[in-house]
Amino acid sequence: MNQISIIALIETHLDGERAASLCNQIQYNGHARVDARGHSGGIWLYWKKNEVNVDILFYHHQHVTIKVSQSLTEPWLLADDFNETTSLSERHGGNQEMQRRCDQFKNCIENTSIIDLGYSGAKFTWSRGRESLETRKTARLDRGLRDSLWRTRFSDAFVQHLPAISSDHSPLLIKTNGLVSPTRGTKPFRFLSHEEFENFVKEKWRNDTPIVPFLKTFAEDLQEWNKTVFGNIFRKKGHLWSRIAGVQKTLVERSNKYLLRLEYRLRCELDKVLAEEEELWFKNLDWKLSAMGTETLLIFIPQRLFGESDLYKAADEPPPSINLPKNCFPPNLASDYEKLMRPFTTQDIKAIISSMSPYKTPGPDGFQVIFFQHHWDTIQKSFCETALKILHGQNIPEGLNETFLILIPKVDRPKMVSELDI
Repeated sequence: MNQISIIALIETHLDGERAASLCNQIQYNGHARVDARGHSGGIWLYWKKNEVNVDILFYHHQHVTIKVSQSLTEPWLLADDFNETTSLSERHGGNQEMQRRCDQFKNCIENTSIIDLGYSGAKFTWSRGRESLETRKTARLDRGLRDSLWRTRFSDAFVQHLPAISSDHSPLLIKTNGLVSPTRGTKPFRFLSHEEFENFVKEKWRNDTPIVPFLKTFAEDLQEWNKTVFGNIFRKKGHLWSRIAGVQKTLVERSNKYLLRLEYRLRCELDKVLAEEEELWFKNLDWKLSAMGTETLLIFIPQRLFGESDLYKAADEPPPSINLPKNCFPPNLASDYEKLMRPFTTQDIKAIISSMSPYKTPGPDGFQVIFFQHHWDTIQKSFCETALKILHGQNIPEGLNETFLILIPKVDRPKMVSELDI
């Protein structure tokens, strides 16, 4: 995706002057277009002349036919709405003219030695006239095509036809690793805006227990609470999604009015659930925007050197002093030596927690910073006790400093650790 040679934009709804302006902005020196008719249609095509040769064969208000010449050495995959089928069995109904078009599309695929990825799910990816059996039309217009190199590299790949919900086309989900499910860890908790969550935390949180083992138990309680309270919307959505997929698959094999009415009713129910989910995410967005505010990078020593706030007055119960050698700092910091020797306090810890980005990626325990910020009054006692012990020389409890690391290769097929970035 970082080196795109050709870009096609459809339904632009804009005139040609905008297209020419965009062409100059994105630095694609090849450009062809079909202007919109009023506020509908419009096709803009851009390409890099130094990478591909594009010949315009035919213009139409609904499509542009082009010939692309390029020496391809890498595997490639083409997935799209081709608006054609390879046989009459891939559509509901047809005539002699339709059979001719099917033969042409099939011959095009065979002559270019490309391979259909196949599919799972409902047979057809497009439908129209869902209100009655008399007007209903269906076809498999969407598919994935690949070359032999792509097939060799992703031998387990396949296409899944997802349920058609808000469109007359089914989305295509292309899985390169077959049916293997990704490994799932503890998910970040996403229900801070729920009206019952505050009471749940106050009831379950224990300040008389070591925080590391307690967080693990508390996370399990949260997951269960999520399933029974907060997760109800997502269960409904998944259940309705599966039922719609089953109905649409059955409609291919045997159409009847009951199944059409059932599909319509399920889609209406799903629309309501999606509206509830959208409202929920908007609430979470409000939490996020209000929590982020103006972020400032805060580090212990610079804040102590230059901060004049009452935040850094002595703690209620001063911990042991920290003895720092005077000759390890530049002369211009000598006047701040006393500030550097001041013991860490609970106020210091609160300042750092407050300054952190609330929605940074969580660690293996699934807790984001926003959880500790929002429930600070409830959790601060056990949290600060653990943090102060570590800051004043005690060992870090096992499991507290665990994190996720993503190794990014700097070269193709890395063989040494030095060839990876973190």
